[in-house]
Amino acid sequence: MLTLKQLRHLRAIVQHGTILRAAEVLHLTHPALTRSLNNLEETLGVQLFERSKAGMRPTPFCLQLARRCDQVLLDIDDIQREAELYRNVQTGTLNIGVGRAMKDLITRNTLPEFVESHPRVVVGVSEGTPEELVYRLKRRELDLLVAGSGSYRDIDGIRYQHLQDIPLSVIVNPAHPLRARADIRFDDLVPYPLIASTLVSAANPLYRAVLSAGDPNRQLPSLVCSDYSTLKDILLRTQSWLIAPEFYYSAEILGGELCTLDISHPALLSQLSVMDLGERSRSPAAAAFIALCEKNI
Repeated sequence: MLTLKQLRHLRAIVQHGTILRAAEVLHLTHPALTRSLNNLEETLGVQLFERSKAGMRPTPFCLQLARRCDQVLLDIDDIQREAELYRNVQTGTLNIGVGRAMKDLITRNTLPEFVESHPRVVVGVSEGTPEELVYRLKRRELDLLVAGSGSYRDIDGIRYQHLQDIPLSVIVNPAHPLRARADIRFDDLVPYPLIASTLVSAANPLYRAVLSAGDPNRQLPSLVCSDYSTLKDILLRTQSWLIAPEFYYSAEILGGELCTLDISHPALLSQLSVMDLGERSRSPAAAAFIALCEKNI
């Protein structure tokens, strides 16, 4: 009969490419992992790897089985987690993914208050592109995401909890050629390079709005950097434009160091939301963090 231990062993061998490396990761001896693999092949009556002097290569059936193993093991982990929640046992960890464009909203107020209120919870905060964050969420490496939901709306299995609408502005330096223009359109901005704090998905309404202006084959954006200080320096040195919430540069805009352009568009709005897996129960730590987000943002 198949065992969870065998499935975990098989997944490790496929992931790491060799029995030796998989054994090291699993803290097993090479002979012990070899016996486990041989027993699994004997149980199934199917050869899982083609062995040669060059090494081991998984068979097509092995790859198919490994993909199913991933989902089975994720489901088992969820069952164990559900049981812990039912027993009111808190594991003391919370892993949060944040969109780069909105990360300061989380790290500035909500995160310090959460850490102060829950000193025994170990918190991890990761930023990334929508594709990276969704992959990690579905792998259960993240408990929840906090980001603008525009890039996530077409993804199955995601539960959304709206927090707040964040207006976006087009920010430039005061010497930008379009500074004095009124009723600017995205078409007017085509000759100038767009810089951004993060990449957004093709499903994002803002991406579609910008891409529809001018040449649809051009590369967007021309530069991506999550550091807003660096983006500010680029704006001051070039005729670039940045789409971002004004609060990142409120002091600079108030002092005249930067300015916003006169442009309006329905897509210049970020729907800041909490997102997690719809079929997965929220831990007490996740629920407490979301409550603070609702209070502080």
